Amino acid sequence: MERRCDQCGDSYEPKRPSSKFCSARCRNRAARSRKRAPLLQLAPRPALEVDDEDQRIGIGAALLIAFKPDVLGTPKGAIAVKLARDVDRSLPGTPGYPALVQQLRGVLDDLSGSAVAKPVNPLTSIRERHVGQRASG
Repeated sequence: MERRCDQCGDSYEPKRPSSKFCSARCRNRAARSRKRAPLLQLAPRPALEVDDEDQRIGIGAALLIAFKPDVLGTPKGAIAVKLARDVDRSLPGTPGYPALVQQLRGVLDDLSGSAVAKPVNPLTSIRERHVGQRASG
């Protein structure tokens, strides 16, 4: 049974039924090309859709709709708009994308006032109570 090599296209007699390449050289070349171009195979992510106007918008435009201009005029608002545009321009799966999204979420939490308070370390609260008792007693 003859097969075609997935890398070079030459026909060869496979030693195993699952083989894809005619030689170690072609196998290594295919592995290197997969390492070099993983981002080229990613499909672009769809933008947010607005049903009533039947047009596509990104996160930056959604911010302009969701927040009042006076909120976006603040320094944090400007940071949120810039981060949203950066998220719109990059693709999921690219290096740094999760960090961008996490930063954007943090800034949006600050803007909306729904930031969750940081949990207090129980040892810190006991230590503060102890120091307060010493000072008063």
